[in-house]
Amino acid sequence: MSNKSEASRQTTATEDSLRLLIDTTPAFLHTALPDGALDFLNEGWLEFVGLPLTDLVGWRWTTAIHPEDVKEFVDKWRASVASGEPFVAESRVRRANGEYRWFLHRKVPLRDETGKIVKWYGSSLEIEDRKRADEELLRSEAYLSEAQRLSHTGSFGWDVPSGEIHWSDETFRIFELEPKTKITTDLILQRTHPDDRQAVQQLIERASSERTEFALEHRLLMPDGSIKYLRVVGRPLQDEERRSEFVGAVTDITDQRRSEESLRKSEAYLADAQKLSQTGSWAWSPEAGIKYWSEECYRVQGFDPRDGLPRFEELFQRIHPDDQPKLKELWQRMVHEEIEFETDYRLVHLDGAVRDIHSTAHPVFSPSGNLIEFMGTVIDVTERKRAEEELRASEARLAEAQRLSQTGSLGWNIITGER
Repeated sequence: MSNKSEASRQTTATEDSLRLLIDTTPAFLHTALPDGALDFLNEGWLEFVGLPLTDLVGWRWTTAIHPEDVKEFVDKWRASVASGEPFVAESRVRRANGEYRWFLHRKVPLRDETGKIVKWYGSSLEIEDRKRADEELLRSEAYLSEAQRLSHTGSFGWDVPSGEIHWSDETFRIFELEPKTKITTDLILQRTHPDDRQAVQQLIERASSERTEFALEHRLLMPDGSIKYLRVVGRPLQDEERRSEFVGAVTDITDQRRSEESLRKSEAYLADAQKLSQTGSWAWSPEAGIKYWSEECYRVQGFDPRDGLPRFEELFQRIHPDDQPKLKELWQRMVHEEIEFETDYRLVHLDGAVRDIHSTAHPVFSPSGNLIEFMGTVIDVTERKRAEEELRASEARLAEAQRLSQTGSLGWNIITGER
């Protein structure tokens, strides 16, 4: 009798120890019957949800699962019960204060000697912090992906010894390749414009052997025959053990290059138009002085573009002495009153030649109304002036000849009768 009592006390002590272990473990533990109905939840679970065991056993526990997660969670649990396969799932569980927290749930079956399931044992770990970190990571990756898409800049990683190359989604889009395509240096060379392949090949070889930063602009020849312009930069990782690995960026600069080409063409057309019309353009501000002169502006006013932008004082010294007072007064009015002007003056070139100049200017203001600069034109009207003077001289000679010969002249429009 004594031995039975001792054995009973030992069994009770063991059960108490086991119960204490189950109720104090950081994990939330539970068990279920072979049909999936829960029959036990440890104290940690009960304290978390703030409900008694009777409100959770069977299938009542579903009331503590977030409404959006219940159907998928239950369907997956029933499928595991039916198949006997271990269960793993995530769901949000309502805390006693009404807050939902993410948990990772695992359940494994206990089988008898015949293989029949006699019990399910489960554990649940709170993963709220990890979930938030994952969501933040996904959000950051989404922002990065969108930034790359908007800037037409992709990223890459390149492990030189293994030859493995990893591309971002935008890099695949730039090269117009499927995201699952295996990237190799040979494939990159195949996409590279034939005239640029040697330069790209040399860069790959130099980066592989010297482990140094690199930068290159080159073209891609796309399958449809179109051409893309790329700027590629890369550098080895700073970790000495991983200096064979490169990270970098690929930027599609096609639109930029085309804009530059269009701008160059426009500038060439403008330069030709200015040369043909003998019209130069300029920009000047009271603070910075002369900011810009077109090529024709240098020629019209007798300066050498190789000397750079002249100072305003240098230009003023070239103005004919008789015209300097007028120009000085006009310039002061223009600055103080911020007005437009149109005037004629004479310039004396270094070789002594005098040229007649017609100049216009107008102020440019910021959106807030502050003066930014003056922009204007200079036109060489010397030939026109000479022709006007010659015409006036011819008219004077004709008038004098008529006076001396007492001869008049007559014009008569026979249609209108106007004389």
